[in-house]
Amino acid sequence: MQISSGTIALAVLTGQKVTSQAAATIAALATNTGAEAKARADAQPAPGVTYTSDTSSGSADLARFAAMEADIKKMIAQDAQLRDGSLSPFDPNTGMARLWARSDTDPRMRYEGVFLPAEMGPMGHSATATKRDADFPARSDAMAMAYHFGKALAERAKTAVADMALVRKNSDTMLDPSGRIYGMEGGFAGLESANAHGTSEIVGNINFLESRAASLANLFSFDTTSVTRPVYDGSFQGFSITHGTLGKIMDVSADGTLTLYDAEGTAYSAEEYNAANIDGGIPQLHNDLIRQADDRAALASRGVRREASGRIVPL
Repeated sequence: MQISSGTIALAVLTGQKVTSQAAATIAALATNTGAEAKARADAQPAPGVTYTSDTSSGSADLARFAAMEADIKKMIAQDAQLRDGSLSPFDPNTGMARLWARSDTDPRMRYEGVFLPAEMGPMGHSATATKRDADFPARSDAMAMAYHFGKALAERAKTAVADMALVRKNSDTMLDPSGRIYGMEGGFAGLESANAHGTSEIVGNINFLESRAASLANLFSFDTTSVTRPVYDGSFQGFSITHGTLGKIMDVSADGTLTLYDAEGTAYSAEEYNAANIDGGIPQLHNDLIRQADDRAALASRGVRREASGRIVPL
């Protein structure tokens, strides 16, 4: 499913009510795929070229359409700032912030922000990413960015480790003659190749992993190979995120446990950090803890619980 910038802008401009499901869908697309941002960037006119709208049918509301176009151009301009960290993911002027404000979301939940990841790519793609320390508007923005991309990287890394074990077990059908996973070449040919050899999900997981690693490199000078190389060799060893000016940000252990740090370098568990509301807290962490508690309660009502591995067992 794809939701265009025009759809988002139209919802914002017309003031229509947005359901929590719709808001969540749009947020997931905006923060997890990056496809919408790329589509907007590709749509920018070439230097010296001006695009005009054909309203000769007379059916368009000129004023509303002009406002929609202006809003889309604004979103295009915001994308680069969101990616390089110079614009807060919680900036109230983004389209997602305004959609969230009008959604019927669970009142316990906080607006998580909008996060645009780096482009996806094959194995080793993130190693070429620019390494820099972002000029964040506030430390809280840095913490939110680190949590969002770091948590996603850790979760997908563990999935990719399992994927690589599967590939090694089925190397005769999943690796091409050069030793590369079928589909890793990308494009339509890669898609067809992956579908034919049962590697589509594996390729997608690797692309996602590389994208999130590249995002951290662009924001925290993160060494992407500290995660990707061990993963491709069959293990996840955890990682640390630091910032040249802000210092220690977050650690992720080999089992996925998070340790978060305040400006003085004091370490907190995820639960402790949220409870202390350091620098206003991390909204996504706040929401994740609520979702986890709800999941535990739902399972307990059925007399079961979820182990760290994800397996459901009796209480």
